[in-house]
Amino acid sequence: MKYPSMLTITFLTFILFLTACSGPSVATNNRPQFVSSTPENGATDVGTNTTLRWTFTDPENDALTYEVFFGESKMNTKLVYKGLNNFHREELEPSKTYYWKVIANDGNNKTDSDWLSFSTKKINRAPKKPELLSPAPSSGNVDYKQVVFQWRCTDPDQDPLKFELYLDGSFLATTTNYQYTKYNLQPSKTYTWFVKAFDGEYTIQSDPATFTTAQVGQNSAPYVPKVISPPDGAQSVNIPVTLEWECSDPDGDSLNFEVYLNEVKKTDTNQSRFVLSDLSPNKTYSWYIKASDGTNLTVGPKWTFTTKGLANSAPSMPTNPSPENNASVFETDVLLSWVSSDPDEDLLFYDLYFGEGSNPPLIRQNLSSSNMLIQNLEKNKKYYWKVVAKDGNTSTEGPVWNFYTGVQTTYSKLLALCEDGIYQIDFTQEPASDTKISTITGNDFFYYEENIFVIGNEFSIISESGVATASFAGNSIWVDALVPIQKIVAGEVFACITNDATLLILGISDQSVDQRSSIPLNEPSSLFILGQYIYVCDNDGLKKYDALDPSNPVLKNSFSCRAKDVYVVDNMVYLLSDSKVYRLGSNDLSEIKSTSLINGKRIYFDSGFVYVLSDQKLVKYDEELSKLKEIDLNAHSIVVSGSYIYVATQQGIQVFDINLEQSKSLDLMGIREILLLR
Repeated sequence: MKYPSMLTITFLTFILFLTACSGPSVATNNRPQFVSSTPENGATDVGTNTTLRWTFTDPENDALTYEVFFGESKMNTKLVYKGLNNFHREELEPSKTYYWKVIANDGNNKTDSDWLSFSTKKINRAPKKPELLSPAPSSGNVDYKQVVFQWRCTDPDQDPLKFELYLDGSFLATTTNYQYTKYNLQPSKTYTWFVKAFDGEYTIQSDPATFTTAQVGQNSAPYVPKVISPPDGAQSVNIPVTLEWECSDPDGDSLNFEVYLNEVKKTDTNQSRFVLSDLSPNKTYSWYIKASDGTNLTVGPKWTFTTKGLANSAPSMPTNPSPENNASVFETDVLLSWVSSDPDEDLLFYDLYFGEGSNPPLIRQNLSSSNMLIQNLEKNKKYYWKVVAKDGNTSTEGPVWNFYTGVQTTYSKLLALCEDGIYQIDFTQEPASDTKISTITGNDFFYYEENIFVIGNEFSIISESGVATASFAGNSIWVDALVPIQKIVAGEVFACITNDATLLILGISDQSVDQRSSIPLNEPSSLFILGQYIYVCDNDGLKKYDALDPSNPVLKNSFSCRAKDVYVVDNMVYLLSDSKVYRLGSNDLSEIKSTSLINGKRIYFDSGFVYVLSDQKLVKYDEELSKLKEIDLNAHSIVVSGSYIYVATQQGIQVFDINLEQSKSLDLMGIREILLLR
């Protein structure tokens, strides 16, 4: 056995001495850790009797104290609790969003929770009582030829409001605007008027007001001034403040304006704007205008604004439009809504532009809510709109959105050409059904005047009296009367058939089918007939033939590309190639616009929209070939009828609504083509 040497013993003794002299070790204290909250972060429909609760853990099990900050925005929270409890009760209001944060302290370290938020249950509250602005109560010399009734009204839930206007106790009009113009009142008469506001549940009536119209030939008073900037109630307005208003005179008189700020006259001016520089920050001011035409005086309503002491940030760009951009709707009353916020949490106002052109006109200024009900729209029209968000100092313009007002239709009946025959498909009933009506099959078929025409190894005509055949073969078929579309009486019926190398024009009668002409082509893929013109796609491009004389068709125009499919409507041609979608003028086939596409298959046009089947996609465009939406879909034939799109896939037929959301389907194997059964 070996024993330690004296040197080793001396070294160990020295180490033990140092350890004993170093004193006790000090452990590091760890921070508390946030675990959970009640309500959970982002919770909605929270009851107003809910108690705030929170959970923290401490690694050393130290006693914790808490500070709770609470408010309606992150910038405006305040300390509402400090103590040992892990719960606190706050008075909550319905239809509001709250923000809060908890800070836990173990005596050495503090830990903040993240910012938490929740929204209380929404309840509908009645609108505020409407305030009548114009004609001003008890005003006189009002122009009897044209009276503009204006009022102010807000809803605490920002519900869209409808208004009923009453004049001398009789109903005058319903409107969603905050004004209404009435023409040709009686001169020299005192009228009483009031407004009822309706939010869908509650109706609130304004106090009545009177006005007296001017006598015939008497000078009429100026109209009531309307605010432009800053909007009434604007907050965080930068100094200096430019006051702007709008005012006119029914007699066309020149006007002079007196500007009053907090009941003190600031200036006389013949301009409709005035700059205020000597203002204090973070202060609310009221102002109004007196308009004079030299004879009569009109006093405008009081407006308010609050100045800002700090630098102002612009509002966010309006987003989340409803209806969605490029959507189709089926109502004539449409509620427009959008989302915008302000980094400074300033009160926002909105200017709404709306119309039928891509540069829509301004229709409403200084909206205080982020929605507007537009009524009495026309069917089958495209409408454009945009929103400008304003905080009283700066503004942010949103993009131009659009939507299409379609006509809601029912489901349709179809014909399907399958590998084992022809089926009638009925989507008008639930569930959808298929019925085999013929064992004849082929490459393509067409439905015309209650007869079904099929082309394959031979040409077949299926009618109520039976089946007739002729020895013509082909890949594509179209049956129509080749006459100018302005003719009232249709002429002879012709079948246009393409095979691998030609276009055949066949005359059809009850007794026979005979060939009228033949046109050489380069691997044709599809055709379309409109009036006397035949549009044919092949590897050389799109060819337009005038077949008014079917025995001697004349090539009118052509467009070079590898053409796959074509659809003609009015004066436009929508052409699909292997790599593009074209919009051409139908007269000379001149290109108007094109867009790229991978492996296009079929194209269809209906109610202002272009639908294209491409490689694994169904794509929807507007009539100017701006892409609206696409979905993943492997299909090979498509027809559209009003509100519904029908596509043939390997498994059967899928039905989509106008926004490409699937609504129905039917299993049927081996479909080659589908047609609408009209």
